[in-house]
Amino acid sequence: MRRSSPIPVPVLSARYSRTLMEIVPSPASWLLYFMQTDLRTIPQKGEKFVKSWRDLQDEMVVFSLPPHWDSMNEMASIADLEHRPGKKEIEKIQRELKRGVAGLLKSPEGRVWRIPNLQPTSVLVRLLNGRIVRSYRSKSIRDRFLMVAADLLEKVGERIKCCPKCGRLFPAVKRQGYCSQRCSQTVRTRKYRATHGEALRERRRERNNAKRQAEKVRQAALQIAQRRFFEFLKVATKNALTSGEQTRLRPILRKIGGWKTVEMWEKKRKAGASPEEIWDGLSKGVKQIFESV
Repeated sequence: MRRSSPIPVPVLSARYSRTLMEIVPSPASWLLYFMQTDLRTIPQKGEKFVKSWRDLQDEMVVFSLPPHWDSMNEMASIADLEHRPGKKEIEKIQRELKRGVAGLLKSPEGRVWRIPNLQPTSVLVRLLNGRIVRSYRSKSIRDRFLMVAADLLEKVGERIKCCPKCGRLFPAVKRQGYCSQRCSQTVRTRKYRATHGEALRERRRERNNAKRQAEKVRQAALQIAQRRFFEFLKVATKNALTSGEQTRLRPILRKIGGWKTVEMWEKKRKAGASPEEIWDGLSKGVKQIFESV
């Protein structure tokens, strides 16, 4: 018995195949992203992590693929499926989607979204495993796009929620109540502050008081270190030192770099610098040495 030849399967170009892998895992997220994106902010040329109009056009082509498009054989024209919509066409589709989906999801139950002038051809497709499924075909990307969106809303519509913080629509996962961790954290922080506001203010006052007290202690220590420096400079620049004075100066000299440092300070003093100006020019490490002696 002669074996029949395999049924040819339409294949998208590589550009759309890559985009297909990006959209398939979460088409509902992409649909809501497209509906809520300000198209005026999309650049003509994409940058790293920034989508361009070309990227959006490719994504719309892939999103608009009808169910089981790859099993429709001669009924599916790749030329029609790969038709890239223009900017005005995309804007028109987005406006229509916004009015319908936003009204459908944000309004009370029973609201109806009527999609006018929708003329896809309904078809039945027999898959290779023998299963018969429903699909549709149309040369209009607007018709295919809205039909795919309608099918998607029928499947996941109950999961789509409106974020109570920012008002964005998002596909909720399990008991997710906000569109992002940022919105969730903002609301939790506001609730906590409203409930524990006085305690938070009291802790803030205690921290500020502790900082002020620590600053007072720090300033007092610096004043003491400054006086020690003045005394050291007065003794170290004398013409003749007693053995007792040399003994007192020796530990400090070892830490500051020896007599060369003292000679440098003496030159500054003879050039007209006051002891206060020399002190202000010292490094933090040298000042700490006079704090600890």
